[in-house]
Amino acid sequence: MVGINIIPQYFVGDDLHLLRKYSTEEIISSWVGNWDPDNVETVSYRPLAIMFYNIQTAIFDENFYMHNIFSISLIFILLNSVIIFLIKLDFSKLHILIFIPLFFFSKTFTLLPACKILSFLSFFYILFFLKSIYFLKWLKKKKTKYLIYIAIFSFMSIFAREEMYHLPVFLSLIFLYKNNLSDLKSFSYMKPIFITTFIVLLHYTLRYYFVSDAPQPEISIMSVYNFLKAGLATGLPGGIVTYENHEKLLQSLWLVGLFIASLFFIKNNLYSKNKKFLLLTFIIICLLTTPMSVKIRDFGIVLPTIFTTIFISLIISCLLGKKFNLELLFASKKLQSSVVILVLVSGIVGGVLRSQEHIKLWSDNSISSLMDDSHWIYGSRYKNATISKERRIIKINHLKKYGIENQVLDPIAFKKNIILNKNTISAKFLTTNHLRLKF
Repeated sequence: MVGINIIPQYFVGDDLHLLRKYSTEEIISSWVGNWDPDNVETVSYRPLAIMFYNIQTAIFDENFYMHNIFSISLIFILLNSVIIFLIKLDFSKLHILIFIPLFFFSKTFTLLPACKILSFLSFFYILFFLKSIYFLKWLKKKKTKYLIYIAIFSFMSIFAREEMYHLPVFLSLIFLYKNNLSDLKSFSYMKPIFITTFIVLLHYTLRYYFVSDAPQPEISIMSVYNFLKAGLATGLPGGIVTYENHEKLLQSLWLVGLFIASLFFIKNNLYSKNKKFLLLTFIIICLLTTPMSVKIRDFGIVLPTIFTTIFISLIISCLLGKKFNLELLFASKKLQSSVVILVLVSGIVGGVLRSQEHIKLWSDNSISSLMDDSHWIYGSRYKNATISKERRIIKINHLKKYGIENQVLDPIAFKKNIILNKNTISAKFLTTNHLRLKF
């Protein structure tokens, strides 16, 4: 599903100007100013993002098939890095086996490869789990080489995207997964914390100095709302917003199934046995969701979604792996198995359907992409954006094929045209209920 639908898609949206070869001057400039030379993206300090796009384009050039294959490969590498991380934390095989399909078939999994520029985020998230893996190795063996790996991966990820400012706190929480709170006074884990804290402070200082107008975190009603909304989205495989009846049904079944599964979990005293794990995982979910309080993006919840899925997978795996007292409320083995099946089926099917919708949304013949591309080619905001001559010509011809020439697409009029001309070329347009960058 992910590979077949994404591989043939041409550059769309931000791909057109970000995924290119950069001049030496532009690369140097990204270290002393805003990361985007065209000044059309969110203002920030992300010098390694520009270097990543430059290297990726130097390798694949204009071969969009290879860019897409690269993006798909990275998301599968990310999945494997998460699995290794869970193994290092001594998670059970059943727990991991439950986690894999719930995450793999969720909308979140298809977020990153659907757009070529998000290959950089996949790489960034891989670094996140690599440094976590080497942190766990450091705790076990205290080898200097692990500290070097932690420093390198931390520097690369933080200077690629600033949402890693919580890394020192995250590593401290990972320490507590395998240790007790009293073990914190041993300072056995402090060297990696000092290293990551120094890198965070360095990046924040440079960001503040070179890009003073970049968005800053603040506490407000809107930031709290964004945080809560993003947090809720991490636990819904098909997303928050539903339009069709089958979406609403699947989401309702998922929530009802989780509620009943939680009752089983608590009634059978499984909560007290896993209290530490659940508490730490919940704190990590909240920690990793905090960047969304500044600016909401659906791809920004990948990390917290992984840990929310880990949280849910523990509940399900415990229900499958324990014998229940039949006298407890609702605790018949038959009902309990039905609830587990309900959660798995509603989560997987709901995620698959939303994933298909998401991939359609980013297809180069969807209304969303055509509207976006018309802005990039003919809109006033992007008139100075750096788009290669080859891509511009291809996009102009592509838009012309759908009757869009020298104009920014009016989505309302465009949809009316599709309704009125179902038997013409307009019938080839892909329409979707959902919107880009939405939960």
